[in-house]
Amino acid sequence: MVRNCVGTLAAGTALSLVFAAAAAAQSADLSPAQGSAELRAGFADDPHSIGVRAGGPFDAQALAGSCYGYINEAPNAVLQYQAGDYDLFLSAASDEDTMLAVSAPDGSVICDDDGAGEGFNPGIHIEDPQSGRYAIWVGTYGAGVGLPPAMLHISETGFHSSNPYSRTIEPDMAPAERDRLRAGFRNDPRRYEVSAGGDQSLASGGTGCYGQDTQAPDVWIDYSAGDLPLFITGEGDFDGVLAVHTPSGGYLCDDDSAGSLNPGIAIGEPESGRYAIWYGTLGQGPAQPGTVLVSEIGFSGVDSSLDLSLPARHGDVALTGGFPEDPHTVAIQAGGASAANLATAGQLVAGGYCTGYVTREPAVELDFTSGDLPLYISAAGEQDLTLMVNTPDGAWFCDDDGSEGVNPGLVFENARSGIYDIYVGTYSQADTLVPAELFISELGFGATGDYTPETHDTYEEFDWQEEEGEPLDISLDAVFATIELTEGFTPSPYVIDLQAGGEEPVSSGIETDQYCAGYATQAPSVELAYSGSGPLAIYTQGDRDTTLAINRPDGSWACDDDGSASLNAGLSFSGDVQGTYDIYVGSFGGDTVPTSLVISEGALPAGAY
Repeated sequence: MVRNCVGTLAAGTALSLVFAAAAAAQSADLSPAQGSAELRAGFADDPHSIGVRAGGPFDAQALAGSCYGYINEAPNAVLQYQAGDYDLFLSAASDEDTMLAVSAPDGSVICDDDGAGEGFNPGIHIEDPQSGRYAIWVGTYGAGVGLPPAMLHISETGFHSSNPYSRTIEPDMAPAERDRLRAGFRNDPRRYEVSAGGDQSLASGGTGCYGQDTQAPDVWIDYSAGDLPLFITGEGDFDGVLAVHTPSGGYLCDDDSAGSLNPGIAIGEPESGRYAIWYGTLGQGPAQPGTVLVSEIGFSGVDSSLDLSLPARHGDVALTGGFPEDPHTVAIQAGGASAANLATAGQLVAGGYCTGYVTREPAVELDFTSGDLPLYISAAGEQDLTLMVNTPDGAWFCDDDGSEGVNPGLVFENARSGIYDIYVGTYSQADTLVPAELFISELGFGATGDYTPETHDTYEEFDWQEEEGEPLDISLDAVFATIELTEGFTPSPYVIDLQAGGEEPVSSGIETDQYCAGYATQAPSVELAYSGSGPLAIYTQGDRDTTLAINRPDGSWACDDDGSASLNAGLSFSGDVQGTYDIYVGSFGGDTVPTSLVISEGALPAGAY
């Protein structure tokens, strides 16, 4: 019979097994569109591979309700299989995001997306397979991407990712535009007119990016770095994306960070060397005229930065837990010219989504000595207001409408003592600042401190050392992948899509003097056996706040939070790096969040601390 095999994948898991009593048998019985195979357990030519055209016009839910993707009416391939003592592995490799649907001999349907553990490749592992006819569809996850070529692999040893049809973006191909810039360059921003979009997937080759453009980059920038940040923006009348190949060999990707569907990448500490830049379209379609802008000031050359060192516009406030006049109220002027989402680009936003418009300087600076009660910060006025707070640990927390009506509010359950820089913005940009009131309380939101909504986000400035949980157990099987990599491995970087986080506080689960943040599962997320001389870089890549705890080959622990670009964690190892690494990918706040674990023989990405 076909068994649910979640947790048995050799190189990752995103597996969704769906069983349907009646699985569109009329389609499963059709002749295959591309190929067929008759194989007996123990077949020699492993994997047996069949080239196919993925996708089609039909919703895969016609096969089973929880199958997601688009397929043809007839299966791409049919396998006549004589089972024996081996498991059966079916996987597909393509430059597009593909999915698999399999009608087994008993009529049940098995579906998967991304389960092969490498990029967007699907994989299905069947324990104790049945003998008989397997109808196999290779679909595309999204609609409207045509019929991309793919390679279907049938194996008894594991998933396979070889794809002779793959065409990757090439940073060394000559671009349409090129320039040389040195830190402090004049005529900032520099503008480069390009044609955005094309038939090349920016996700190919494990870049972690998405969208469509040409194989060659649009712009080369040979950059001599100094002490200034670097901002790369795409501007156009369409939903654009950016992919940037950095001098150290990594990729940076973005969609919409510069506002109005325009992508933007902020590099806090740029390196010297060549930046290959692709400005593409989010989906397929005709090429679009667009502009790539390179600046050391801000996105599109506009300075949207905030300056915490400036005096607060409405003064400083010093409060100690249990302060008598609660709430403490400050009359302020809200709003400003700086867009909150652009001002916090590339910085640690630990809670909420930053929106609205604020001044460069804080509205109020709060010097707070904490007590035993939560800290409530809220604002009210006649306009729709927003709130941004930079906490003592340097993280940003943002809110819109968390208090009563359209008024913002933030709650810190275990507030630390220290400086809180508070910004109060307007949701829409206004010509002038607008009157408002800021409320600081230990009781609740609003002018009376008695408003506490039934549901609202609360934030803790975490002290993991005080929490107890189950010890992390490196002897347990890895949750997402157990992999072996040798020196010069391909693809490089090696990318595993997974879910970060868990119930166990990392710091109390291991014995180390290091600062280990976040929450993870008791079992490792990934176990890596590495044979090589390094250097070895292990980091996360996503838009959520993630952490790393790694048990090294010598038994010692290494931990990180935000050591890679933006909110991502990163650790690098040199010297004697051979051996087994048990890798825990945690989330800062304890939620389960999607991210990618990246393993590379090189340096951490540009923008890492």
